[in-house]
Amino acid sequence: MRYLFLTFVFVLALSAVGISQTRTVTNNDLASYREKRLAAEKELRENYEKLGFPSPEVRAGRNAQAAKELTALSAKIRAERLEQERREADLSRAIQAAWPTETRIVWVNGLPNYYYYYPNYGWRYNTRSREYVQPGYFAGGMFIATGPRNPMRPVFPLRNR
Repeated sequence: MRYLFLTFVFVLALSAVGISQTRTVTNNDLASYREKRLAAEKELRENYEKLGFPSPEVRAGRNAQAAKELTALSAKIRAERLEQERREADLSRAIQAAWPTETRIVWVNGLPNYYYYYPNYGWRYNTRSREYVQPGYFAGGMFIATGPRNPMRPVFPLRNR
């Protein structure tokens, strides 16, 4: 049994050595393939029309025309993109010019009155913001209230007598 195992290991080692050897390929081995390839290329050049292919000159002309069209299309798309970016920049400048640059809050009877400064129009009063704003501040991504949720009102309204 032992001799059988050693014989098996020896045969396995020899087969691994035989499989691992590679065949060396020389230029002489490749010469026949080169000759066949050159003959096939020559035959293809001679039989372009029979096979239905355009000649190399026609293909070169088509490639040049396609490259010219691609360049023109690229220039057109680039011009359109630059025009779009210019329009967006003009719109952004117009919006910034119309937007208030300074805000003042005047508190009257516990309610805020907002005044905005517009560069072209001067100070304007915001009539839409007359609701109560709870006092507080933002810190750490949260609003921290420092006053009552509702505005203070008298318990008994005073009547004119």
